[in-house]
Amino acid sequence: MFENAIEELRLTKEQLNRLVQAMDSSSDAIRITDMQGILLYQNSAFTSMFGYTAEELNRSGGIRVIYNDPDMYHYVLKTTLERQSWQGQVKMRHRDGHSLTIDMRANIVHDEGGQVIGLVGVHNDITPIQEAEAALEKRLVYESMLVPNFYVGGFTTRAGILSETGSNYHGRNYGC
Repeated sequence: MFENAIEELRLTKEQLNRLVQAMDSSSDAIRITDMQGILLYQNSAFTSMFGYTAEELNRSGGIRVIYNDPDMYHYVLKTTLERQSWQGQVKMRHRDGHSLTIDMRANIVHDEGGQVIGLVGVHNDITPIQEAEAALEKRLVYESMLVPNFYVGGFTTRAGILSETGSNYHGRNYGC
């Protein structure tokens, strides 16, 4: 009987190690907190994304420290508790102070008896995507202001529409 308990404990430990290794291998930033926002686990991607170890974050006040807006932390927590999950974009802060736009999913963690014991969060930094989209939009606006109408070999483009104009564009002769 004692030998069976030891074998069961060994198998449980192996399963737990595999689970931790899988979560540490993920490129998604994953964290598990208790109901007070104290980090119980975070993978290396989470540490890299936010610049805190679990111990440092807990000493600083827990998971709420990385939220730019404390009200957003409370909203995500309240909504997750009410609906069992939450997904959306949230502004968060790296340890060095720079802001991140995070696509986040949060879910309730239950114990074997069904009691809520914590939350699991999965975070993806979409800041570079948003910066690229903003730069592209800015460039398109700039280019549309720079060349709203231009003459191309007998045709004038106006808002993306070609129309035949001849060689005289807005009263100016371009010598065509």
